[in-house]
Amino acid sequence: MFKGFNIQVGNDGFDEFVKKLYGIDYIYKDEAVGKYNAMIASYQTEIETSLEKYILKDYVEDGVLDTSKVEDDWFPNIKADIFLSHSHQDEKFIVDFAAWLYSSFELLAFIDSRVWGYCGKLLKVIDNEYCTKDTQRHNLFDYDKRNQSTAHVYMLLNGALVKMIDSTECFIFVGTHNSLDLDPSKIKDNEYSTYSPWLYSELLTSSLIKPNIPDRFYTETTILAEARLPKFKYSANLNHLHRLDITILQNLKRMHLSKQYALDELYKKFPEAR
Repeated sequence: MFKGFNIQVGNDGFDEFVKKLYGIDYIYKDEAVGKYNAMIASYQTEIETSLEKYILKDYVEDGVLDTSKVEDDWFPNIKADIFLSHSHQDEKFIVDFAAWLYSSFELLAFIDSRVWGYCGKLLKVIDNEYCTKDTQRHNLFDYDKRNQSTAHVYMLLNGALVKMIDSTECFIFVGTHNSLDLDPSKIKDNEYSTYSPWLYSELLTSSLIKPNIPDRFYTETTILAEARLPKFKYSANLNHLHRLDITILQNLKRMHLSKQYALDELYKKFPEAR
């Protein structure tokens, strides 16, 4: 990761943000989304195929499950340019945004749920195989085993997210009512709250990762269920992220740039260190 940005969608909602972003090209949005989805379809197919391997216990040898094989198959590292940190409730519009980035600049944005949205399936496969206990009347899950399996899978996912954030050049957090508590009375010094442990982890990771300066710049100076549970509130500090508004993105589009040239132009607007 080189630099991080924070987009505040505002009260109009993400759908209005996307419409303004596309402008007159909004009529081609579905075509842009189709091209973006085609780019990541091969990764999804590869992961779905690995489901059968897991069921057949190809990952287990002598009672030991090799997590590196699981991570390679289920959470493959994609060569993406941008990591989009967002609420999963905003996924539809996040895909629209990612499609705009790809159609405008050929920049590939990573959306975890589009490639790694298999945690539930992975847990179900493990739990059905290893975490059940037979009774005379029902086939129930063992509580302690179920806790262990969940911890392992979520640790795998979180580790994969950290690696992905580190490998992408640009981090963009999309702030909406779904990702942050935007009550003005609860915001102080750009310190927000989020009820998502995943967003908390992504923001924390983006604040701690050592900036990786791209070679072209190098110089010598170099998902928690809410049912009957309280909301878990996490600190969501955005101070390390540059404020990115729709005007800047629209101006970049008018310059007809592609790939790193678009990112370079974006970075020039924020020359200070990350």
